Amino acid sequence: LPHGLLELVLMLLVVTALGALLLRWFGDSHDFLADSFVILSIPGFVLSLAGLFGRDGEEREMRWPQRVGGIAVLGLGILLVLGLVL
Repeated sequence: LPHGLLELVLMLLVVTALGALLLRWFGDSHDFLADSFVILSIPGFVLSLAGLFGRDGEEREMRWPQRVGGIAVLGLGILLVLGLVL
C-alpha cells in the first residue's frame, strides 16, 4: 500500500479526476456541492480501510533511484496542486 508522499499524490490524482467527472455529470444540480463532499470522501475512506487491513511490509533500504523517483512524485504533486496537470 502506498504511504506518505505517494499516497498524497495518488489521492490528488483520484480526487481530481473524480471531481472533474462529477462536475461534468452533475454540475448543474442544485445539491451538487453537498453531494460532491460525500462522494469525494469515498476514495480516502477506501484507502484508510485498506491501510487498516493491509499488512506492513519489511523496511526497505532507500537507494538513489527511489530518491529520484520521490523527487519526480513531489514534482507531480506540485503540478497537480497548481492545476497544471489534469
